[in-house]
Amino acid sequence: MKATAALVVAAAAALQPAAPRRAVQTRRHGFFEDLFGSDDPAKNAAKDEQWRIQQDVLKRRQSKEATNKYFDSVDANRQKATQEQVTKWAFQRDPTQDSLIGWKKLRDSGEIGDLKTGLGTDGKKREGGLPIPLPSFGLGGEAGVGGEYDNGERFDLRLPYVDQGYEDPDADVMGKLMDMFKKKPKEE
Repeated sequence: MKATAALVVAAAAALQPAAPRRAVQTRRHGFFEDLFGSDDPAKNAAKDEQWRIQQDVLKRRQSKEATNKYFDSVDANRQKATQEQVTKWAFQRDPTQDSLIGWKKLRDSGEIGDLKTGLGTDGKKREGGLPIPLPSFGLGGEAGVGGEYDNGERFDLRLPYVDQGYEDPDADVMGKLMDMFKKKPKEE
């Protein structure tokens, strides 16, 4: 009987839940770091500011009047920027003067950045290159392969004769191909 009682007590002890273990906490770094707050007041202030901006956007989207007002201001800014560009580059479409003269005036006044060094009109160096992975044609600037004339801007659109253009009369490949199939008139 004593053996049976000892066995029952041992079985009951085995079925008892174990004492709770203390959870080990690890600090996670990366995307979710400080997602729900931080000890740094500057980070919290920046998050609060972004939250406020996001709430303003949501309120504007819910109001037709505010949305229309916003898009009217966007359209006005676009029209103003377009007009400034048209006025700035109008010399390229003037057939009475050489475009190089107007282009040099813009360069001297500082409205066109330096093509070779990559300094923009604001005097800051442009970083980057063409948005083509590993360009092999030597126009990559600092971020690409070789080249010194592309520093993150469309340098080809800033050249003096870009809007006048040149059309090669021999470049019509399809026209030449179609001419091969035309009947030639017989000579008498």
